[in-house]
Amino acid sequence: DWQSIYGWRGSSPKYFMEFAKEFSSPATTRVMLSDNFRSHQHI
Repeated sequence: DWQSIYGWRGSSPKYFMEFAKEFSSPATTRVMLSDNFRSHQHI
């Protein structure tokens, strides 16, 4: 269940999930963000 806190502004999780399909280009690179700097690791 994908949710968006900005749905009231016209946003949708679909924009992130379908980005590669909509904007396919050899110049785009997918980068996984695995480091968390917002909270302690045990959370």
